[in-house]
Amino acid sequence: MKEIKEFMEQKYVKHYFWTEVQGLAAFVIINYLLFGITSAVGYIYLWMPVLFLYMIFQLALCWNPNFNQRLIFNMCSCSVFVICLPTFAWFYLNVFSPIIFLDLKQVENCVASGILKTSLDGIEAYSLLYVEYTQEGNQYLGSACLTNQFQANYYNLVSPFRFYKYNDTFDCGPGIVDQPITKTNNKNSKNEFQKSFYDYDFNQEKYKPYGTQSQIVIGVKGEYNRNSNQTTSYNNKYGYRYHPYPYYGKSDYGICLQNYTFSRVKIPTWMCGQDTQDFKTLTTPKTCYVLYYGWDQNMSQQNAKNYQNQREQSELAVISFDKDIYYPKRVLTFIILFFYYPLILSLNSFFQYSTDWAFEKVEKRKQKQQSNPNDLNEYSQINNNQELSLIQNDQAQ
Repeated sequence: MKEIKEFMEQKYVKHYFWTEVQGLAAFVIINYLLFGITSAVGYIYLWMPVLFLYMIFQLALCWNPNFNQRLIFNMCSCSVFVICLPTFAWFYLNVFSPIIFLDLKQVENCVASGILKTSLDGIEAYSLLYVEYTQEGNQYLGSACLTNQFQANYYNLVSPFRFYKYNDTFDCGPGIVDQPITKTNNKNSKNEFQKSFYDYDFNQEKYKPYGTQSQIVIGVKGEYNRNSNQTTSYNNKYGYRYHPYPYYGKSDYGICLQNYTFSRVKIPTWMCGQDTQDFKTLTTPKTCYVLYYGWDQNMSQQNAKNYQNQREQSELAVISFDKDIYYPKRVLTFIILFFYYPLILSLNSFFQYSTDWAFEKVEKRKQKQQSNPNDLNEYSQINNNQELSLIQNDQAQ
């Protein structure tokens, strides 16, 4: 205990301690500003023992009573800051914050009444699910989704954290395209809504299922079409599908990009449910959560209330059956340990100077307190001498 007490009383240890205290205070404030009270902040605090381990490394490597290593420490901190900030900022702005900060509102009696399936160039089997729900006593129509990539990696060719708009592009895949299978529930659906599931075939004068994902590909040097040679097959899950020749991303034209044309808005993959769900379970009334997506949220809600075909709207009601939207927690852990924590600790380069300032103020105050008693003794001695001389003068008289 004596050794520990002596160690803690050393000036360089105190300097390190108060620098880290300021860093931890900044850590808590930054966490609140960036992550609020979302589930992501729990993962950040869960791994704090690793942060304390990093702090001990800082003490061992950078706070030394015998050598001035401040220049080396500042250079290392600056390098860590420059490397970690862009990486963390990209993940935060592009991957996590668009998902974890969605303004979801709880609604009731959510029932699936129709589904359209497609394949996004063989990368993702994506299903647009029509969901009727009740909010404040009114009936609405929203859009949910199912996918075989509901826990996709963030680097998936179709970005799982992103809303795609009509004609937005994604990297090409193998090129499998599915004809959609449609299912409707006539019991609760409006007539106009039922017609919205179909395109009109003017040749046969009847309604037919919507068409498939576009095959137009945009290259760096211009536009071109995929080879039209194809074979057709039938799958019980996806219906009729055709297979253009395999295409894996590069050609003489440059990087291959595919247009999204299945709907006006593609819901992020991480908001979707797993496509292996039994459709009957989706027709059972349950609680769900709605996001009114688009520039005008009032228009989104009005479109949902009017049972507008969600597939053709840029402002729509997006439905999630889970309030906690999926995001890859392993990737978040990796970002926390190797980018976010070092980024926080690099701020100690600034806090060490505020600690210097505080220590300097404390030293000056101590010196002043030490000098004041001497001044007081001298003042008292002068007064005593004056009083003694007055007494002596009185006695002489």
